[in-house]
Formats: sequence, structure tokens, C-alpha cells
Amino acid sequence: MPARPTATDGDFVHRDLNSGVEFATELLPQRDTVSMCFRMLTGVVDDPPELTGVGSLVERTLSKGTERYDGRALADAFDSVGAQWSSLSGRQSMIVRAVCLPEFVLDVVDLVAEMICHPTFPQDACRVAVELAQQDLRHMEDEPHEVLRVMIQRLTLGPVLGRYPGGEPETLARITRDEIQSHWRQCYDAGRLQVAVAGPVDADALAERIDARFAGLGRARRAGREPADFTFRPDRLHRHKDLQQEYIGITLPGVPRDHDDFATEQVLIGILSGGMSGRLFTEVREKQGLVYWVGAWHEEPRGKGIVHLGASTTPERCHRRGLTRSGPGNSTGLDRRRSLRISSRSSIRATSGKPPRRSKTSRRRKMP
Repeated sequence: MPARPTATDGDFVHRDLNSGVEFATELLPQRDTVSMCFRMLTGVVDDPPELTGVGSLVERTLSKGTERYDGRALADAFDSVGAQWSSLSGRQSMIVRAVCLPEFVLDVVDLVAEMICHPTFPQDACRVAVELAQQDLRHMEDEPHEVLRVMIQRLTLGPVLGRYPGGEPETLARITRDEIQSHWRQCYDAGRLQVAVAGPVDADALAERIDARFAGLGRARRAGREPADFTFRPDRLHRHKDLQQEYIGITLPGVPRDHDDFATEQVLIGILSGGMSGRLFTEVREKQGLVYWVGAWHEEPRGKGIVHLGASTTPERCHRRGLTRSGPGNSTGLDRRRSLRISSRSSIRATSGKPPRRSKTSRRRKMP
């Protein structure tokens, strides 16, 4: 095993590489594993309206074959270095995550670069990916929570950013291998790529390898970092569905992660929906018995914030007031959630050896 680099636990490196890649690493020499995130700043927001879902299909098929490997050989190559990896796509990003031992970091970079820079999009793999995406849409109809989530995101984020990343039946039917490959060529650029790494690594050697492997991937000019383009407007939407429960979603404007009030908002959401001690659960479900499921959560389209509230109840009870009749909250919930927030930050401090840092890279979007 090569000698580990000399560094102070928690040192941070942030560079713009010649290839166009934005690179950041948290040096943690006392750790035994390395975590990597390769974020390509493209998502459903870049899908042509008539081909919604094509970006998700690119992500599904990147690993099915490259210039050096077929799909099975690529999977075996990751396994041979003991790397765990996954990928996903969303509204504004496509992400590949990987975890490995320090001595295999450069090998994993090579494999991820092979997958992102040199995919071949085999015809059969593309056809199967489209079929699976169509099946996912059909199965989603049996998941009311997912149907509600899709509806509330479209209503809140608008007709472009609010589209379901997995596509629509009519758009998926139009997508072939040619559309998938064309979308990859148009949207996958080194200038859209952010690579974040945490662990016992040599930052200089890692940056050099990333720069070399992703050089020449599309355009090097920085792109894809624009704030989410939507304006919050009051509205409502109803869809009839034959269910035993009514599913209700409410969206409110929130704040982005770098806002001064972000921590306050997180404490508020914790008070409302912090597990079985959350106020929504104890008051609306346990005391009044008005709902079966209730919760609150936060989303962060790039540069903005959204707060969601959701519940399911019977049609007979959906018009009754719940939380508004339960009276003001007491200080116990506030103290509990504030303590949990502080302990969470303390855990990060204990892990990194220093207080949590904010960088341009780490603030950008909570993923797609």
C-alpha cells in the first residue's frame, strides 16, 4: 500500500482543472476508505420537451458498454478493486458515487471516466432501458406517495424543471439509441463536471489523473450552474384516483442551503416532522386521529429552497382542521430539535476534525 499523504485531518482543496472539471477534496488521512462523487450538471431540465426522460436513459445505459468493456466486464472491473458504486439522475444533475480503498482511487477514477467519456450505448441495452422506464411509470400508479410527489413537483417547479425525470409514456415511446447518444454528446461536458472526494488521498495526484482522464470530454467551458428557473406561484391541482385514502400535498417557499435562515428552517421542519416525536405526528395523527401518514421535508433546487407538507387521510376527514386547532407549540420541541441539529453538526466536526465548511462546490444543489 502506498504511503498516505501528509495532511491535517479536514484540510480542503478546491481547484478548477485545465480540462474544465471542478475538483474538490476533503483530506482525511486517518480514514480507511475514500468516497467520491462525480456530478454531471445536466438533468431533466435539459431534456427536449418531446423527449422527456432521455437524460435518465443516458444514465441507465452509461454502464452497459464502453469502448474498452462490455457491461459485464465493466462491472467485473469495479468488483476487482472492491469498489462499490451507484448512479442516479434527477432534475439538474446526474451522479456517480463510488467508495473504495485508498490504494484503488486512481483505478476507480479510470473506470468512472471510461463509463462517462466512452460509452457505446448498445442497441439492446437502450431498448431494454426504455422498456424498464415504461414499466416504472406503470408501477408508479400503484404508489400514491409517488403520484403525489410527481404532481406537487410539477405544480411547484413548473412545466420544465417540474417534469418527472423518468419521462412520460408518449415521450419514452419516441426515444431510440440515436436520441440517447445524441443527448449524451450534447450535455456531457468536462465543464459541467464536479468531482468531490473525501478520504486519505494525494490531492495533487488525484487532480492530475482526473484532469487527464476527462480532458476532451465535450466542452471545457463552465456550464450548468445556473439557479433553478422557476417562480413560486399559489396554485392547486386535483387528480381523481380510486383509493381508500386522500393524499394531500402542500408546498411553501423555503430558503437555499447558503441562506442565513437555513438552520432555522431545518429546526422548524424537525419540530413538525422529526419522527414519532414530531408535532404533525403527535398532534394530527396520534391525538386527533385525522391522518394515517403525515410529514414535512425540504428540497433544494439549485439556489432555491422548498418546504413540502404531506398527509393521507380518508375522504371524510380531509376537510377537517388538524394542526391549526391544536394550539401553539411549546419550547420542548424547539429545544429537542435544536439539540439534534447541534449534535448533527458536532458529529460532522468529530468526523472531519474541524467545523463543517461551506464551499462553492458543496453548496451547489442537493441532487437531482
